Amino acid sequence: MKKKALILGMIMIALLSTGCSNVAKKATENTFILNKDESVTDVSVEDYTDSNYKIDDLRDFVTDAVNDYNEKNGEDSVVLKSYEALDEKGKNIKVVIDYKTIEDYNKFNNTDYEVKSISKADLSGKFKDVEGEEVKTKTIKEETKLKVLTIDEDTKVYIKGAKYYSSKLKYNKEDKTLYNAEGKTGVIVFK
Repeated sequence: MKKKALILGMIMIALLSTGCSNVAKKATENTFILNKDESVTDVSVEDYTDSNYKIDDLRDFVTDAVNDYNEKNGEDSVVLKSYEALDEKGKNIKVVIDYKTIEDYNKFNNTDYEVKSISKADLSGKFKDVEGEEVKTKTIKEETKLKVLTIDEDTKVYIKGAKYYSSKLKYNKEDKTLYNAEGKTGVIVFK
C-alpha cells in the first residue's frame, strides 16, 4: 500500500512539473514561470541579428554567470536548463534557466519581484478573474490561502493556479499566460 502511494505521489509530481516545463518548451518570447513550489523557470528569447556575438560566446557567458552565482550562493541555486538557437543563422537565442527561489531569480537578474501572502499584500486598483470579469479586492482578500506575485518587467508570466490579476495585465486564455507591459507593475493573485 505504501509503495502504491509513493508511486502515485511521484507520478503527480511529474505531471505537475511537466505542465510548467511544457510552457518553457513552447515559449517563443520572454516568459517568467512561477512553479507550484515557488521556484522559478525563466525563458529568455533574444534576437542578436544586429550584434557581433557568436552563439558559443553567449553560451559561455551564461554558463560562467550561472557558475559564479552558484559558487557564492549554493549549488543548484541557478541551473541552466537549455540554450538553443531558434533560427538557422543562430542569431535568435532561447535560454531556459531554473531558479531555486524567487530570491535567487531577483539576485541573479537584479529584479525585485515579490511573492507575499494575501494578508500582507497591497491590493489596489482594479482586478479581473481569468474569465475577464471584474472582481472587487474585498472579495479577493476573503480567500485567505491565496498568494500574490508583483512584477515590474516587460514579460509574459505563467502561474499554474492563477485566479485574479490587475487590470494592467493582459490575459491570454489560450496559453494561460499574462502579459505585463514595460513600465507597469503587474499583480497576480494565485493559489
